[in-house]
Amino acid sequence: MDEVGAAQVLPWVKRGSVHLVCLAGEPVATYRLQPEDEVFWPDPADADALFLHRIAIARAHAGKGILAAIVAQAKREARAARRGWLRLDCASDRTGLRRAYEREGFLLRDERVCGAWHVARYESAV
Repeated sequence: MDEVGAAQVLPWVKRGSVHLVCLAGEPVATYRLQPEDEVFWPDPADADALFLHRIAIARAHAGKGILAAIVAQAKREARAARRGWLRLDCASDRTGLRRAYEREGFLLRDERVCGAWHVARYESAV
C-alpha cells in the first residue's frame, strides 16, 4: 500500500493537517497533526488529545533540534485546541525512534497490535 502517495496525502493537506518545516526557506521536515486517530487511538478518552504522525526530517538536518521544534509546536497547537495530551505511535521495533520520542518527554502508554502493526503508543501532557 502506498501510504505517502498523492491520493493518500492530499486529503490531509486539504484538511490543513500537514505541516512543512523550513529553515532559511529550505524545506527540512514535515509532519501531520490530526484531531483523531481511529486506527491506533480509538478509545473515547483519546478525544482529549491531538495526534502527531508522519514526522519526516531530512537526514542532513537530523540531530539539529528539528524534532524538538516539531513537538513544541504540536504542543502549542494542542493547548490552543484545549486538548490535554499530545500522542504519537511508532512500530514497536523502532528502538532508536522510541528513544528519540522519550528524549522529547513522551512516556510509553502501552504496546498493542493494531491491524497488521505492533505499535508502541506514547503520550505527553501539554
